[in-house]
Amino acid sequence: MSHFARVKTNMKDREAVKQALSELDFQYEEGRCTIRGWSGGSEQAEIKIAGQSYDIGFRQAEGVYEAVADWWGVARDGRLGSRVQTEKQFVGQVTQRYGYVKALALLEESGYQITQEYDEQGEIVLEAVRYY
Repeated sequence: MSHFARVKTNMKDREAVKQALSELDFQYEEGRCTIRGWSGGSEQAEIKIAGQSYDIGFRQAEGVYEAVADWWGVARDGRLGSRVQTEKQFVGQVTQRYGYVKALALLEESGYQITQEYDEQGEIVLEAVRYY
């Protein structure tokens, strides 16, 4: 019986997914990857974050990326467990960074100059200025 679960996201841009993972300090490999789960189970993915025994994968499904993993095992994996407590926490973290990456890219493509700082709560504050 498979223990893998898929979490659909709104992420469409592969390069932005990879950049988000890099900015979050997740090492990944890409291509045709096999991700591991409970009792030798496996699934195919296009992007893989390797754990000791359990991996996290991303693959495109219906035009968007989905995260796929045996989340119970990932949360207990020695390499990933301290950084990935739940699928909701992990996917939320990646999609938030993905949105940030995409927003910056769109602003820069539109000719904006961007400054970034953090407020008192530690949240990112962006200022985008375009001169005519």
